[in-house]
Amino acid sequence: MNCYKCKHPNLHGSNFCEKCGADLKSPPPKVAPVRPYSGYSSPGPANYNPSVRPSPAPKPTPAPKPTPAGRGTPPSPPPQQPPARPEPPSPPPRPAPQSSPRRSPVISEPGTPTRKAPEPQPRVRREPLPFGKLVGAQGNEFPLRYDENLIGRASPSEGITPQVDLSASDTSGTVSRRHARVGKDDSSIYIEDLGSSNGTRLNGQPLREGMQSPLDDGDQVVFGDVVFTFRKVAPG
Repeated sequence: MNCYKCKHPNLHGSNFCEKCGADLKSPPPKVAPVRPYSGYSSPGPANYNPSVRPSPAPKPTPAPKPTPAGRGTPPSPPPQQPPARPEPPSPPPRPAPQSSPRRSPVISEPGTPTRKAPEPQPRVRREPLPFGKLVGAQGNEFPLRYDENLIGRASPSEGITPQVDLSASDTSGTVSRRHARVGKDDSSIYIEDLGSSNGTRLNGQPLREGMQSPLDDGDQVVFGDVVFTFRKVAPG
């Protein structure tokens, strides 16, 4: 019998190899030879066949070698761009639309005159009711309406517009521009001289400048040389 290890022939029934001393009674288990790897294929019970080898992968095709300069076909010229088309001329600007006047939504029949809306009337300023009046010797009257009534002669150039303008009544020119003032408060009516040139007299007594004196119904008041009588006016 041959040794499984060194292949030396030994007598039949020998326990050990005469050459290498290997144990001939208990040889190592046989191992199936391993085949070289030639591509992966998943083994399976249905398509596994050890005798069939998979086909080798195809070799890559080598890239063509570049042609040396001066040989072969010349390179093709780059494609030419088509000529640009000329842009069409822009249209002229349109004129701005003119706004037409609004028409009345009411359609009137031909021959019917169009009615115009009435114009708003100006508001009339209501003057307060007078609390008294100055009555002249010729019967002319000047109402006293405000809490303070300036008595004198008007002067537009100086901006003086008295509530009681005595320009027409003062023929001798003895009344000043700002001569006197007649006013009222919650309890009484008074008269005051404003520093006039010819003074103010109440019932014959001259008044001091800047002092307010009570004024009652029937009192006589003299501005320069112009004489008046004061009369109260009942309210309402």
